[in-house]
Amino acid sequence: QRVSLTISENTSLASTWDTITIVNPDGSLLVNGARFNGSYYSDVLTLPATGTYTIKLVPDGSATGSATFTLYNVPPDPTGTITSGGSAVTLTTTTPGQDMSLTFSGTAGQRVSLTISENTSLASTWDTVKIVNPDGSLLVNGARFNGSYYSDVLTLPATGTYTIKLDPDGTATGSATFTLYNVPPDPTGTITPGGSPVTLTSTTPGQDMSLTFSGTAGQRVSLTISENTSLASTWDTITIVNPDGSLLVNGARFNGSYYSDVLTLPATGTYTIKLDPDGTVTGSAAFTLYNVSSDPTGTITPGGSAVTLTTTTPGQDMSLTFSGTAGQRVSLTISENTSLASTWDTVKIVNPDGSLLVNGARFNGSYYSDVLTLPATGTYTIKLDPDGTVTGSATFTLYNVPPDPTGTITPSGSAVTLTTTTPGQDMSLTFSGTAGQRVSLTISETTSLTSTWDTITIVNPDGSLLVNGARFNGSYSSGTLTLPATGTYTIKLDPDGTVTGSATFTLSSQ
Repeated sequence: QRVSLTISENTSLASTWDTITIVNPDGSLLVNGARFNGSYYSDVLTLPATGTYTIKLVPDGSATGSATFTLYNVPPDPTGTITSGGSAVTLTTTTPGQDMSLTFSGTAGQRVSLTISENTSLASTWDTVKIVNPDGSLLVNGARFNGSYYSDVLTLPATGTYTIKLDPDGTATGSATFTLYNVPPDPTGTITPGGSPVTLTSTTPGQDMSLTFSGTAGQRVSLTISENTSLASTWDTITIVNPDGSLLVNGARFNGSYYSDVLTLPATGTYTIKLDPDGTVTGSAAFTLYNVSSDPTGTITPGGSAVTLTTTTPGQDMSLTFSGTAGQRVSLTISENTSLASTWDTVKIVNPDGSLLVNGARFNGSYYSDVLTLPATGTYTIKLDPDGTVTGSATFTLYNVPPDPTGTITPSGSAVTLTTTTPGQDMSLTFSGTAGQRVSLTISETTSLTSTWDTITIVNPDGSLLVNGARFNGSYSSGTLTLPATGTYTIKLDPDGTVTGSATFTLSSQ
């Protein structure tokens, strides 16, 4: 006879780990001191003899309380047969302790895949599936899942009868629908760097896609993949295998579209692109393999002419070098054409020692570095990395930034006008003040400066801020300011972006 036992304890008993024993008629143990707290489930037990059995529960320590025992009479497990490539089969358990099993016939080398879909009650727990080979070894060894299961493709090792076993967790009962697919060979093909796109289509869960291409050591390529709607609904995996079996791209995950960026081939030989769709999805993917020519490069001079570089193939970056001296001040602007401006691209400026002066600034369409003080004498490199597959042109302008215009101003004295001529220059004025003195500042900008929102700061003698980064465009009035200390104050005006022009400062005593 097959039985299963559940025990549910009330709160006081459930606060400890208690012990359950089931004694056979001859005094031996069917269940030998299983420990649990709160709830217990025996799984199915096959009684070894006819007679009287005893269930013993020993509460731990001083715990007292109530326990509810339910002993199920477990009917035979639901079983059946299933055919690879045939109709789905649904099995149902009605009593805790029942498992499900299906058999199917297979041949050595045959490729199959299995899906299981559980109803709500079974899906509430993590259940276990096994697939047993004809010799009793395991093809799938206790995979855990809840709700839905997918085996991926399985290659049968021998000809004979295979058994699928599903063991519901705990006391859960319900229905599960099994579908066993006969998986045809994977769609394959060849692709040529710089050649036409190639589209592959999978029709059965378990099929992967693969393309081979010939490459030479040092060759630069880039890969894009565009999936149709069904494949794009999941996160799929792409791998590129080198001729020696090592990985050039190691399991990159994507959904819908993929771009490898530029890849430098390490050896001459045959490379393999592998796409593994996630789960049970099938559909089409279009592969394009680009032959990436050398990056566009050049030189640029601080204070010299603008330089335009153009990429024509996904994977190309741009780089410009310039000579600079320690302490030199420069600023950089980049203006992209429409195609490059459609994405967020990355700019870096590399110091002569390889460290970064600008570390991966992201922009789209236009970039401005603000003033940069060069840390060393030597050759600097500007690198622009377009995002994804975009190509196009970018115009670089590198300014040699002269010293900032500075001066002094006197409360209730004459107005002072300062002028910037190069992007990156700020303006600053100092004035002497005494503790408790009341002043007000107004600024009037020329037309070019008024086109942006600029920033004004007033620094106290101790370095703290009397006015902290006020934003304005065209005209500014501070209102009455009470000076906190005696000493020298500094007014700083930082024009926004690349604008230059004049600003007139008036400092009044109140």
